[in-house]
Amino acid sequence: MLLLKDTRITIVGLGLIGGSLALALRNHCASLMAVDLSARTRQLALEQGVVDAISDDLLAGINAADLVIFATPVRTLIKQLKQLSKLPQPDHTVMIMDVGSTKTDIMQAMMLLPTCYDPIGAHPMAGREWAGMEFALANLFEDAAFAITPLRRTSEALVNLAREIVSTVGANCIELTAARHDRIVAITSHLPYLVACALAHTAGDLGQRDQAVGKMMAGGFRDTTRVSASDITMMSDILFTNKTYVKLALAHNRKLLQELEEALESDPQRMLSILEHARADRVGYYPPPNAATGGRQMHVSGPAPSLIGSVTLPGDKSISHRALLHAALSPGESQLRNVLRAGVTASMMRCLVRLGVSIEGTDNRLTVRGGNWRQPREPLDCGNSGTTMRLLMGALAGQAIDVELTGTPGLQRRPMKRIADPLRAMGAVIEGDYAPLKITGGRLQGIQHQTKVASAQVKAALLLAATQAEGQTVITEPGPSRDHSERMLRDLGIGVESDGLQVTLSPTGNSLPPTSLTIPGDLSSAAFLICAAAVIPGSKLRLQGVGINPTRTGLLDALLQMGADIRFTNKTNVAGEPVADLVVNYAPLTAIDIAGDLVVRMIDEFPIFSIVMTQATGKSTVREAEELRLKESDRISVLAGELQTLGIEVEEYADGFAITGPQQFKAGTVQSHGDHRLAMALSVAGLLANGDTIIENADALEESFPTFVDLLSACGATLQLD
Repeated sequence: MLLLKDTRITIVGLGLIGGSLALALRNHCASLMAVDLSARTRQLALEQGVVDAISDDLLAGINAADLVIFATPVRTLIKQLKQLSKLPQPDHTVMIMDVGSTKTDIMQAMMLLPTCYDPIGAHPMAGREWAGMEFALANLFEDAAFAITPLRRTSEALVNLAREIVSTVGANCIELTAARHDRIVAITSHLPYLVACALAHTAGDLGQRDQAVGKMMAGGFRDTTRVSASDITMMSDILFTNKTYVKLALAHNRKLLQELEEALESDPQRMLSILEHARADRVGYYPPPNAATGGRQMHVSGPAPSLIGSVTLPGDKSISHRALLHAALSPGESQLRNVLRAGVTASMMRCLVRLGVSIEGTDNRLTVRGGNWRQPREPLDCGNSGTTMRLLMGALAGQAIDVELTGTPGLQRRPMKRIADPLRAMGAVIEGDYAPLKITGGRLQGIQHQTKVASAQVKAALLLAATQAEGQTVITEPGPSRDHSERMLRDLGIGVESDGLQVTLSPTGNSLPPTSLTIPGDLSSAAFLICAAAVIPGSKLRLQGVGINPTRTGLLDALLQMGADIRFTNKTNVAGEPVADLVVNYAPLTAIDIAGDLVVRMIDEFPIFSIVMTQATGKSTVREAEELRLKESDRISVLAGELQTLGIEVEEYADGFAITGPQQFKAGTVQSHGDHRLAMALSVAGLLANGDTIIENADALEESFPTFVDLLSACGATLQLD
């Protein structure tokens, strides 16, 4: 096996990419030579010590190398590969790699190389708008995607060496076929260049008639047109060697522009829908900064005055997810009101749209038209939403398509095996137990399944699959879990029976019917306001239209046991879900011990409940809550750490924690760790501290409760998301 440190490398073409590769590799290989026809480039490379030797003779470069990397323009590169067949063959096997921006034509040329050459295709997704060795950077490839495209004849040794090179330059390796590569870059690289050129040209035409055009150009125009300054000879070569896929990309883009023009003429709702989908797509690929990349800060001033007011909560996250999926599986037209519009549900809607589901409307009302789903052209990105991925697994299990589900690095660390295994037993083909997951759906058979832990997401996923299966499915849990799926399916006329810890679904053989549903306010979001009012003296809040499903009210039960003053008014029922207004008044609290079923019924509320524990008299304990370590963060460990930063003493256990109160918070700077619930819990802690508390990466809260700051501020709190 040849290692990079033992490899003699020749780079053909010291432009931006070739020069940057030379800078990145020069201290990591046995020797580094270059071949370039430009006398100026050869002189510059030697003066700067970029390579050990340089020549204008291709044959000399080949004979001196174990690996030759071609970094010339695509058309030149193809000619050089064809030239190899006419040159005297080297006396040793020479590995060939290219870094061209298209692959199909290059790979065809590689297939015709003599057997003394061992070829592989490659392409780093990195660059600048300026060409030439003088603009080369050693760190140009850091964190960039670097595709490799092996041929059937490519040796395993070369594949491994290519992977080592990609790792050494700091890039992320992705293996693709030539056709798949060219289809993707047509959309992600070549189409943006053409669109940028068209936009720059449009502005230039207008600018000839109106000199104010140049003065009015802002950052958006600069960023959007940046790539139009790229080397035109290079880009022309790229476009013509990838003509087939570029034309398809242009046609698709032209269709979308036509839809925008038609919507602008007479359909504001359609325009909003298109813009919403575009925004969701963009955020999906370039999410807001989080704990890993650095996000926005929240400044909280404490101690807070009494919280007074009446608020309406955004739609319940769990019910929103299920309503969207049930509507998406129905061939009819469903009307959904008060759907949560946040990061997690944006991930779900984005995935459903790519599966062919039509979702249109505003925040107050969505129209969903579903039915049989279509094959997506690319992996479905679930963002950081575990609910999206897990529920989609169940829904996709019954669809006769092949889909890959992926997400953020954090989501990829979360276990999916306990859903994947029973779905496999039903007949679905699922590769992997962690994301990325590849799912091949189709005909399913009902099963009897005993879950190892009580999990509403596992149950919901299996019920979604069961609606598409033949025969009954029976799910038995070790303890109670949320029953939103059962209630919603029963309301749709599906035969779902609940008997203690056992749920039985008997499919009708028909598609799910459409629905008209108003989503109740989210109790998990309400929890932050409820707990803040419960511990801040003099507070009185009314929370309107909150879902009080008994499988979700563990926090309310715990608070009532501690002595909290919480009253339920205006009780009603919506689509099988109990709903009420909650009136919360401040009252002194006493400690409590929590374990068993109560843990399951308040599993999402422990970050904010820990703040309540600090203000209760006595020692409160939480046990049998090891599931908390598998959430968006290890909520036990990070919660204990951040509370300690704010001066709170915490005992941490493997399955929980304990806090003795009352304790006084100190103002300080804490970290959300990209966890939306931790960000909001620490905000309430800041309201109890003396002074100003800063929560780093607090914009994580927008994942589930984007109006949190506005609602709490309206009730008298002083906090700001910068």
